[in-house]
Amino acid sequence: MDAQLKKIINEVKSYDKKADLKLIEKAYNFAKKAHKDQKRLSGKDYKKLLAVKLFNRECDRKLPGVVQQITLFEKQLRTELAQWRQAVKKGTDFKPEHISAGMFKDGNPLENEKKLLLIRWNVIESLEQDHHFDLAFLTLYYLKLQILQKLS
Repeated sequence: MDAQLKKIINEVKSYDKKADLKLIEKAYNFAKKAHKDQKRLSGKDYKKLLAVKLFNRECDRKLPGVVQQITLFEKQLRTELAQWRQAVKKGTDFKPEHISAGMFKDGNPLENEKKLLLIRWNVIESLEQDHHFDLAFLTLYYLKLQILQKLS
């Protein structure tokens, strides 16, 4: 019996002499097994999370892998936008991967920015699928909050 379980059992025995200690031990072991792969965020993890910025083009290798993926996507998107603008300026054809050719037809800068933020949002959501409340998930959530803040 580990020290934490012993402490719980002693606490329960102090106020309930008739408690089912086997049931408490069973519940404790079940919870321990169910939560064995979980970890609490450290101060270091929290600092990593706060270092993540939506439009960052430089990536710190110490940040979660999803940040590196978002940073790479951001570089690709910006490069694609620059190439598209150059093609429009020269009157040549350019087939973008992430943006549709008619996306900016209305010419409204605010609406264009919203469309780009939606593209970013969708990429973030696609990365969330394999993460369930780990540091990567929280990082992606924080990026989505930054998008919402930009829209407000």
